[in-house]
Amino acid sequence: MFSRKSTRRVGAALSAVALAAMVAACSSSGSGGGGKSSDVIKVGVLSSNNPTFALVSSQTISAAKAAAANIKTPGGQKLEVVPIENDGTPADAVQTVSRAVREDNVHFITGFFTSAIAAALSKQASQLGVVVLDADSKDPSLTAANCSNNYFRIAMSSVTFTRGAISVGLTKNAKTWDIVAADDATGHGAAEEFARQAKAAGITIVKQVFTPNGASDYAPYISKLKASPADALLVPLSGEDGQTFAKQANSFGLFPSYKLILGESLLSASDLAEGSALKGVQEVLTWNPDSASAEAATFLKEFPPQNKGVAAWWLPADVYSTFEVIGQAVNTAGSTDSDKIIKALAGSTHNTLSGPIQIRAADHQSLRPLVLVQVSIVNGKPELKTVRQIPVGDVSPAADSACKL
Repeated sequence: MFSRKSTRRVGAALSAVALAAMVAACSSSGSGGGGKSSDVIKVGVLSSNNPTFALVSSQTISAAKAAAANIKTPGGQKLEVVPIENDGTPADAVQTVSRAVREDNVHFITGFFTSAIAAALSKQASQLGVVVLDADSKDPSLTAANCSNNYFRIAMSSVTFTRGAISVGLTKNAKTWDIVAADDATGHGAAEEFARQAKAAGITIVKQVFTPNGASDYAPYISKLKASPADALLVPLSGEDGQTFAKQANSFGLFPSYKLILGESLLSASDLAEGSALKGVQEVLTWNPDSASAEAATFLKEFPPQNKGVAAWWLPADVYSTFEVIGQAVNTAGSTDSDKIIKALAGSTHNTLSGPIQIRAADHQSLRPLVLVQVSIVNGKPELKTVRQIPVGDVSPAADSACKL
């Protein structure tokens, strides 16, 4: 995930009762936009008006517009993007989505949003009559205890990421690990999940270091890590925090002391601006720009001009792929009715820009192969190069029995 400094703290404070009241106040009566068939399929695409997320928000909207321009359902229906800007809080996200359903007849919801927003939308989607297809959030509870009929996750969960990370470590014979993560719910959650799976795999966690959001000086934390004898380092830091840490770690010569540096949401287009500071860093992703498919070539050709030359990366690609899933689901259902769409999506398989995506009926979690990538410096510029493919069977856990659909 990205650095969510302002959104993580407020999400937990909002109650389901308050959110439900907003839905009742802001949405029209009936099933919302999901119940009507149309020649135009309207997809609400969430983005944040928080300046911290300006780049990723613009990239998300650009990817959605590129998808809408290129993708039609097999039945010939067009997809239309309805931008939904919010302040990054669950309350405002529910309110703006409710308005889009009432005023714009939105049928589907996707885009860039936190796990807290995803949980809030998942709870309200049935009442709103929309289907949420999440291309971003990793919180495992969204397809476990907090699953819902109207919520589908296209993104990989943190459990899936960690399984991939553990497999990468084992191939490098990395049996001891350090972790540096944000001192918040997301950071601690990532560390706890990795530690849980590491123990089962016979891997030892040597040090866990938690850093405050927005830290400007990582020297005290880097000093603790530099004294560690561990083989590998997990870095679930992202956005501005990830960039600052990488730059200072490079200055202190931290990374060469490990045989493996593995990021978790550390490698995005903006983070790569640090260039040589990230050289050799690896990460498990859902897609990489060096994909050889014809569809990827078209996407890569269209994406940079819309984003001031910023390279495409996994989140915009997954947003594009989500539009492909929507188009295919509408064709199968023969309708935009949310109940028919849910039946069409559960257990379905889709060929997309990001590769084959299967949606498990038991919990609405996508099952998909992943890629291990590494930062290389090419002609003085950082690029993500695919190291190897990771088969879906190596990383996808069984459905969580806590999910009751």
